[in-house]
Amino acid sequence: MGELRERLKIALDCGFEIYQTGGGCLALRKDDCDHYWMITDEDGPSIDGDPEAAAWIVGRYFESYEQVENGDMEANDYRWILIDDPITLRQALDLYAKIPEPTKDEEVLNKWSEIGIDVPRAAPEAPSPK
Repeated sequence: MGELRERLKIALDCGFEIYQTGGGCLALRKDDCDHYWMITDEDGPSIDGDPEAAAWIVGRYFESYEQVENGDMEANDYRWILIDDPITLRQALDLYAKIPEPTKDEEVLNKWSEIGIDVPRAAPEAPSPK
């Protein structure tokens, strides 16, 4: 693990952690309030790629949960934005914090569309249960 940590030092220095996604797969992950970012190499959830190669993808993920009647927590809103054009790890680190939240702001949507990134439009607010 020491060699892996050394190779990914630039990401770890930015606050990312090596994260097990399940099934023996790894990603770089950084949490912040109601969302987190993940960086993996383009071949799937792994971090085996060369940091200098254009072989990395980055995404911003949002989760919110609502307590349902039986007391269980259920995901009622799961949104993500994935930049899936492979870039270098340094480029992914330069880009991750700029990935926007889903929004209704047409100006923001148009800005991202101009550079080829499709940002999900925020869903309308759900009516509160009576």
